[in-house]
Amino acid sequence: MIVLIAEAKSMGRCDETVGAEQLAAHAPAGMARAGAIMRRLGAMDAAEVAARLRVSARMAAAALRLAYEWPNAAAGARAVEAFTGVVFKALDYASLPEEARRRCDDGVGIVSSLYGYLRADDVVKGYRLDFTTPMPMGTAVSVSGTVVSASGTEASASASGPEDAWVATGGGAAESAVADLPLWRWQREATTDTLLEELRRRGDKEVLDLLPADAARQVDWERVSEVARVWHVDFKSPADGVDPGLFFQDDGVPGDMDTEELRRGLADRGRWRTPSSNMLKTLRGHLLREILLRGISSGTGLLTLCSDRLLPLGTPLSADRLVFCV
Repeated sequence: MIVLIAEAKSMGRCDETVGAEQLAAHAPAGMARAGAIMRRLGAMDAAEVAARLRVSARMAAAALRLAYEWPNAAAGARAVEAFTGVVFKALDYASLPEEARRRCDDGVGIVSSLYGYLRADDVVKGYRLDFTTPMPMGTAVSVSGTVVSASGTEASASASGPEDAWVATGGGAAESAVADLPLWRWQREATTDTLLEELRRRGDKEVLDLLPADAARQVDWERVSEVARVWHVDFKSPADGVDPGLFFQDDGVPGDMDTEELRRGLADRGRWRTPSSNMLKTLRGHLLREILLRGISSGTGLLTLCSDRLLPLGTPLSADRLVFCV
């Protein structure tokens, strides 16, 4: 089972010395596309970068500095250690036993707005972008099917340039005629292609989606579900005054409610609430850590996973959705 998590907005320095052999063995599949994005970013002035990234002038200057430093291939960091956001802090990769780290390196995919799909041990460089950052990356398919360049002029669909070959997917008809689009649109097809290749390489038939909404849009789930079972995860907290015992026995094992009763209970907004954004990130990292520590390799193995923070709601409420009570 491949477990998908998202990049973090915060990153470490990514300035470790990287040898040619290490880079060759752990180069991201989307390195060329990432380079095209960083070159485009580096050609902008600070005011445009600040507007696109919705950040201060100081942060825009930092983003530009990273773009200027991009050609230095001798510096970087492993992806799982480069990102320092809440999910990665909860995962705490450095404290995992060696066997769990090996599982992480081989079986965890990180969805990145810059690189597309990353293996946990891919070598990355620092960047300050996110999935919604609008970028004019060459071409987009118009409503009529014409390929439109970033400047709005018609271009050949078979253009061979590294940027002209980009095609945006996943948007509505009204958006697709515009070439200045969020990164998730430009990256969706390539990200999905790499994920499918990873599934074939590993012989896997399951994917666990621990992605927030912005990152999840960068994956074409319809294509993935044609070759693998996709498990999506929800986290719910009992509302104030609601007894979790309605759904769980005293020993933490799911109670006697049948699936339909659970579905009705979860649909009752008065009984459940969704945790805060930061708590959701913490829970995703915690769940991933438990999966790696326990060697869980299938979504069905999560049906009985109980920890000090998570209790599964027994039988999945649908064929592809798991719910944890927190």
